[in-house]
Amino acid sequence: MRRSQFAMIVTFLCLLCAMGPLSTDMYLPSIPAIAEDLAAPVQTVQISVSVFFLGMGIGQVFYGPLADALGRRRVILMGTVIFLAASFAAVFASSISLFIALRLFQALGAAAGVVVINAVMRDLFDGIEFVRAVSVTMLTINIAPLVAPILGGFMAALGWRPVFMVLSAYALMLILLVTFMMPETLSRENRQSLRPGAVFRNYLEVLTSVRSFGVVMAQMAHGAGMFAFIAGSPYVYMNIYGANPGEYGFLFAANIVSIALCTALNGRIAGRFGPLRTLFGALIISFTGGVLLVISVHLHFESILSVLIPVLIFICTLGVVGSNATAYVLGLYPEKSGTASAAMGALRFAGGAAAGIILNSFEGAGALPFAWTIFACATLALGVFWISRIWIRRHAREEAAS
Repeated sequence: MRRSQFAMIVTFLCLLCAMGPLSTDMYLPSIPAIAEDLAAPVQTVQISVSVFFLGMGIGQVFYGPLADALGRRRVILMGTVIFLAASFAAVFASSISLFIALRLFQALGAAAGVVVINAVMRDLFDGIEFVRAVSVTMLTINIAPLVAPILGGFMAALGWRPVFMVLSAYALMLILLVTFMMPETLSRENRQSLRPGAVFRNYLEVLTSVRSFGVVMAQMAHGAGMFAFIAGSPYVYMNIYGANPGEYGFLFAANIVSIALCTALNGRIAGRFGPLRTLFGALIISFTGGVLLVISVHLHFESILSVLIPVLIFICTLGVVGSNATAYVLGLYPEKSGTASAAMGALRFAGGAAAGIILNSFEGAGALPFAWTIFACATLALGVFWISRIWIRRHAREEAAS
């Protein structure tokens, strides 16, 4: 495939996968304004964040089998139309209950993009091209939640409703692009059955296979660490270490730069060492960051750098872990890549929701819950991956000996 053609396809897929992350976080700076306008407590408005994660997780479970059975193009159009309708309706929401319900439908629509792009890449690319494509789209998925609050902060001065007008326009643009520029990439002979028994068996194979289980769980745990960072860093950086909102924006930008640099190197490194070795190395690096973060917080250093540097060591590997885990698992199941992508995506959001709940349950306890949650995510990710690979190698030796 020509480089220009590869770049055009991947750019289009990045626009699709950004739909979910942008709608997750772009409205966060406007939460106080939403609470005031809809006469609801801020805590009630914040429920819409958890509801969105719930919708993203549930939506992916259904879109995966649909994409394997009906084709990629039809499913992405279905999801984007739902997202457009919910986003446009949110502009006119007059009550908090209606707003939360629309956020759920918005998430159910956005989930299609997260699932289908991975399946499309599995249809179109092989080998190192596939790893590079996944790396770029995973960079978008990891950076968009970090950039979205910054964009939302600029838009907050205009009010909260224009945020959803922008999201509606974005969805309309995607519908036009998919309608006129996206061909169907799933051949008819590779389509899967939509019978409940067949769908259940496909999910069971992806989630319980010894080859994929450790990688899927490692990706879930590591992604949960990112959600813990997003949920806890404003309080830790600003309330504990005294950063003002402007400084917090620069600290956030440092994470974006670190993720971009490491993900840019991933294609070259994975091409040389393979997805599994690269994934293992990234998990060791993130575990090191988690260890340093816990040590720094327990030693009560006054400088914010004592937290920022360990966090950067953990965060910088997000794109590397996500892209190599996705490339490996989808490579195992090319005929059911939609289902495999849905399983990984749903678990990623479930892990993020769990990490957020754990972190919020220790509100007011200083930086320790923040540090220990990230450390636990990094430790679980490395541990489950390492143990699974040891078990696989031991099992292979036993089979060879027999």
